[in-house]
Amino acid sequence: MTVDWTYLLLLGGLWFLFYWIFGGAFFALVSVFRLGRLKKLRFSCLFSLFSLASALAAAWMGMRYAEVSSSECLNISRTNVEGFVGFFGCSLVALTLAFLGGATAVILLGALAMRLSSSRLILPGREQRMSQPKPDPSEDRSPLS
Repeated sequence: MTVDWTYLLLLGGLWFLFYWIFGGAFFALVSVFRLGRLKKLRFSCLFSLFSLASALAAAWMGMRYAEVSSSECLNISRTNVEGFVGFFGCSLVALTLAFLGGATAVILLGALAMRLSSSRLILPGREQRMSQPKPDPSEDRSPLS
């Protein structure tokens, strides 16, 4: 099984745009109804990377399984019409399942990105800086005052 990079990148790019646009709209609605603050830049970067990774992985898996299933359907077919219908039927099922698997991964990874982008989340090494009290401006101890 060899990977045709042209089709992989084309299919992955199209699926990335779909995941990114519709997944982004979904998580925009989720963030409106969800209480709490969200670091938008962090979420945007994480969601874009997760969408790209999910799209490329789903496209690769879909093409891989479509190749296997279409070759099995072509072996079973007796006429050219059966082969033509079997090729698209078997390939379409594999690609659709891969697309839905990638969409599920985008939703799960987007939820993880939203959790990691919450302003309530304290990352390791930052708890000391956040727990220190802020200096009182009335107690300015500079030599110029």
